[in-house]
Amino acid sequence: MLALRRTSPADVGAPVEVAYGQPHPFVPDWMFGVTGFEAAGLGARRGAMEAHRV
Repeated sequence: MLALRRTSPADVGAPVEVAYGQPHPFVPDWMFGVTGFEAAGLGARRGAMEAHRV
Protein backbone atom coordinates (compact mmCIF):
# COMPACT_ATOMS: atom_id res chain seq x y z
CA MET A 1 0.00 0.00 0.00
CA LEU A 2 1.31 3.46 -0.83
CA ALA A 3 1.68 6.09 1.83
CA LEU A 4 0.35 9.56 1.10
CA ARG A 5 3.05 12.20 1.14
CA ARG A 6 2.82 15.65 2.65
CA THR A 7 4.22 18.80 1.13
CA SER A 8 6.20 19.83 4.21
CA PRO A 9 7.21 18.54 7.64
CA ALA A 10 5.20 21.39 9.18
CA ASP A 11 2.01 19.41 8.46
CA VAL A 12 2.68 16.93 11.28
CA GLY A 13 -0.46 16.69 13.34
CA ALA A 14 -2.87 15.85 10.52
CA PRO A 15 -3.11 12.05 10.89
CA VAL A 16 -5.84 11.76 8.23
CA GLU A 17 -3.22 11.67 5.48
CA VAL A 18 -1.31 8.78 7.01
CA ALA A 19 -4.29 6.67 8.11
CA TYR A 20 -4.12 4.40 5.05
CA GLY A 21 -0.47 3.83 4.42
CA GLN A 22 2.84 2.95 5.84
CA PRO A 23 4.60 5.19 8.36
CA HIS A 24 5.62 8.49 6.81
CA PRO A 25 9.11 9.89 7.53
CA PHE A 26 7.66 13.09 9.00
CA VAL A 27 5.34 11.31 11.46
CA PRO A 28 6.75 9.93 14.72
CA ASP A 29 5.90 6.29 15.49
CA TRP A 30 3.92 7.23 18.61
CA MET A 31 1.39 9.19 16.54
CA PHE A 32 0.03 6.00 15.00
CA GLY A 33 -1.38 4.96 18.39
CA VAL A 34 -2.96 8.31 19.27
CA THR A 35 -6.40 7.50 17.83
CA GLY A 36 -6.93 4.52 20.13
CA PHE A 37 -5.81 6.55 23.12
CA GLU A 38 -8.22 9.38 22.38
CA ALA A 39 -11.16 7.02 21.98
CA ALA A 40 -10.49 5.43 25.37
CA GLY A 41 -10.02 8.84 26.98
CA LEU A 42 -13.27 10.22 25.57
CA GLY A 43 -15.19 7.18 26.77
CA ALA A 44 -13.74 7.50 30.24
CA ARG A 45 -14.56 11.20 30.34
CA ARG A 46 -18.14 10.63 29.18
CA GLY A 47 -18.64 7.89 31.79
CA ALA A 48 -17.37 10.16 34.55
CA MET A 49 -19.77 12.93 33.51
CA GLU A 50 -22.76 10.55 33.52
CA ALA A 51 -21.81 9.21 36.95
CA HIS A 52 -22.09 12.72 38.42
CA ARG A 53 -25.63 13.29 37.13
CA VAL A 54 -28.33 13.08 39.80
